[in-house]
Amino acid sequence: MTPEDDLVNSRLPAEMLEKVFRMLPPRDLKSVVQVCRRWNQVGQVPSLWSWVSLTVDTTNLTHLPGLLRGRLLGVKEMRARVASEELLHLITSHPALRSLDISDTPLPTIDAHLLASSITSLTKLVIWETHLTTEQAEALLTSMTVNHQLKTLDMSYNDLSEVDPQLLAMVAVELEEFRLCGTSLTSQQSEALISALHEKNNQLKKLHISYCNLATIEPAHLARVLAMF
Repeated sequence: MTPEDDLVNSRLPAEMLEKVFRMLPPRDLKSVVQVCRRWNQVGQVPSLWSWVSLTVDTTNLTHLPGLLRGRLLGVKEMRARVASEELLHLITSHPALRSLDISDTPLPTIDAHLLASSITSLTKLVIWETHLTTEQAEALLTSMTVNHQLKTLDMSYNDLSEVDPQLLAMVAVELEEFRLCGTSLTSQQSEALISALHEKNNQLKKLHISYCNLATIEPAHLARVLAMF
């Protein structure tokens, strides 16, 4: 910076600098916070970094508590490729988070109630092929019948065959998108799901149930439900 630039910088209110920073694309925002100490301080406002999609794996899991402070306090989207109870505690206490992708990551050792409590502020949860236990799956679904903001839920490629059919159906009518591909649904579960979608006013716009057995559902009944989408 030239002396003239430094003079302008010192006189420019932080609120004005922040407004300018909000107009920058991510690449430029990353650069300006390295220009000087003052710009770095102004650039720590969490709402400036809400566009960040944070990926968590074994290389940065231990640093996550620090990452979720300061500028990343406003992060709305997280992709986890490793799971631990510490991670879920952090997710539960992170108020801005809206989307969590924790797929293809084994979860059987995670406490069911902790897993359920971590989703209450989310609008999207992707949790396919995580080897969910029946207890975990039912805890997640039960929490959604009480207090949730979820619009999209992907539980594909988990064995849900022992999950209560009515619980599955109750959740389906509250979502906008529900993915249940390859979940080994039983005849009872499939019938409860289709009946709920046919009989109740619901929000569901997309239903994915490929690789599930629908052979026992009456064809005309199934056709009427599918025509709704």
